[in-house]
Formats: sequence, structure tokens, C-alpha cells
Amino acid sequence: MKFLLIVDKVLELKKANSVERFRLKCNQTYAHGCIDRWICSVINQNLQEVHISISEEEFRSKQEAEEDLLKLPNNLFLVGKLKILKLHGKIIVDIARPVCLPSLKILHLVKVRFENIDSCRWLISDCPNLEELRIDLIISPQHMVNFNISISKLKDLYLYLLPSDFNNPPETKIEINAPSLKYLNFSTYGHDPLQCFDENFPCLVRANIFFGSVCSVTRLLKTFKNVEYFKLNLRCPLKVPARDFPSFVNLTQLVLLGKIPLSWDMLLLFLESSPKLETLLLRCEISISDAAGSQSTEPKLIPTCFSSLVKASFIVYKVLNGEEVIEYFLKNASVMEEIEVNIEILPEEPPFVRRLLDVPRSSAACLLIFRSLVFYD
Repeated sequence: MKFLLIVDKVLELKKANSVERFRLKCNQTYAHGCIDRWICSVINQNLQEVHISISEEEFRSKQEAEEDLLKLPNNLFLVGKLKILKLHGKIIVDIARPVCLPSLKILHLVKVRFENIDSCRWLISDCPNLEELRIDLIISPQHMVNFNISISKLKDLYLYLLPSDFNNPPETKIEINAPSLKYLNFSTYGHDPLQCFDENFPCLVRANIFFGSVCSVTRLLKTFKNVEYFKLNLRCPLKVPARDFPSFVNLTQLVLLGKIPLSWDMLLLFLESSPKLETLLLRCEISISDAAGSQSTEPKLIPTCFSSLVKASFIVYKVLNGEEVIEYFLKNASVMEEIEVNIEILPEEPPFVRRLLDVPRSSAACLLIFRSLVFYD
């Protein structure tokens, strides 16, 4: 009650003045009438920044929390000078008419709910000067996802779409056309991700990509061939013919994740196609044997990136399949400063640790670091 009185009093004193920034963080304890009154009292044509975060009330059931969502006033989406709008939590976005936010540069929609497809489409399409867009939503099966992100000035896009039911993902349609995009974080399930991208993002610098569905890996890699930082988490095997593998001429940092082992041949293709690579982080096992069961051999030519690669990190589960790979890096990476091997906590030191410590190193400055981790199945 004291908090309500304080907020009401402050807003009453500020009523005659121009409020430029408004930030509200509370839970569902407070009545929607109070919150709506506060928001309406600060809406004016000089408002430039709005942050609203409504968290779930403690001890309330999930169903009750989902049924008690805050509906924002429509005139919030008509503030011509608004530059930053960040919405988080138990909020429903229900826009009954097109949006007018010509000055908006930053828009965050995290764990909010859209009442209908039009609300989503209007909110995104009527913000022509957006530079940063974050959409982080849990989508239920009965809701269709339909995003068309065509913003010429967009530089930073974070798109995370998680189905509430993995066995029944919603129908999804996403189109992205952002020629000025520099930073992309993209995670989605249940559809062909390559339908999302209209172009190769010529300005893209960093890409963090996770797809929960099988897709054309060759096309996927070519889409991001210009990046400097590439983090890729796939649920499908990485299998690309050498003749179709793109050149990552700007790539300096590569992170590969996944529960499916990465073949030694695919790792070599990444190394041979990334002449400027400096950091390699592998959060997946390395498989030495190919599909036919034969052993892959070391390449005759040392990859160009071994003259620039300064850090490599490997992860090892119950059995070390890629000891030869780590040995290859030790013997040939001439400017390597650190090789990190993450291994499962075991009762005693695995025998391969001593063998790797005895391997001659091309770089006298190279540190070989073993870290113990706990792995969960």
C-alpha cells in the first residue's frame, strides 16, 4: 500500500511536467487499474523511454497468472518521440489499430503475449527506424507465428521462439529482410529456418544460430559466410561436400555446439575455409571415424589459420574420440597460446591426459589446460 501511495504522489507532482523516461518493475500483486493509471499518466508526446516488467505473483498458479495479464493502453503505441520500448513478463499486446512509432530505435518483447497476428505485424512493421529488436516468446500450439521483419536500418536482432509443447510446435512463418543487420541471435523450432532469410546479410558481424529442425546445412553456412563471429548449434549432422563449403574470409571466432558429434573432416573444412580464425570453441565431441567406419587422416597441408589461431577449446565426455585431433593442434598450431580440454570428473586421471602432456608443441608458449566438468545426459 505504501508503494502505491508513493507512486501516485510522485506521478501527481510530475503531472504538469514532461516525463521523458518511465520504468516500472513489479509483480501481479498490484491491480491492473493502478498500473494502467500510472502508464496513462506518463503518456505524452515528449515521452522517450518506457520499461515495463510484470513478473508472476508468488504462490499463484500458472493458469491464474496466464489469465491475469496486463493490457497496455493503445495510445502508448502512438507516441511519436518514443525511442525505447521494453516490455517483459505478464503483459498482453492487443493493438486495435496500426502503430505510429516513427522514432522508436529499441524494441524488446520478452515473454509477453500477442492477442492476435495483426498486433504483432503492426507493431513490427510500423517502426521504420528500429535499430535493435528483441523478441523472446513462448508460443503455444494454438497460436500461429507470423513475423515479417523488413527493416532497412535494423542492426541488432534477437529472435528466440520456444514452443510450449515441443511435440506439437505451432505453425511458424518468419521472414527477415534486414540489409544493415550486424548482430543476429536466432533460435527457433519446428520449421525450415532457411525460409526466414531473404539475403546473405552483407553487413553481418556476429551470428548466434540455433535450429531445432533439420535444414540444408550448405545453404545455412553460405548465408553467414561474411561474419567475424559464428556460433552454431544444430540438431542435425554437419555434412557438406568440400566443393560446396563456403569460405569464411572474415571469421575470427568459431563456436560449434550440439549433441551430435562433429566429424574430423567437417572440422578440417572449417579450418581450411577460415584463414583468419583466432579462437575455436568446440562444445561437441569430435568423431575421428567417418560414416563408413574408416579412420580420417591428417591433411597434407596445414590450414592457413594455424598461423593465426591462438586459442582452442575441446570437450570430452566418457570416452576420448578425438585425442588425435588435440594432438594435431599441439603439433601444428604455431602461434597457439592456449588449448583447453574439458573432461568429465572421473575417480582417477584418464591416461590420455599424460599422453597429451608429452606431445611436442609447435608453439613454445602454448598452455595445455585440463578442466573438470559435470555432464548431464
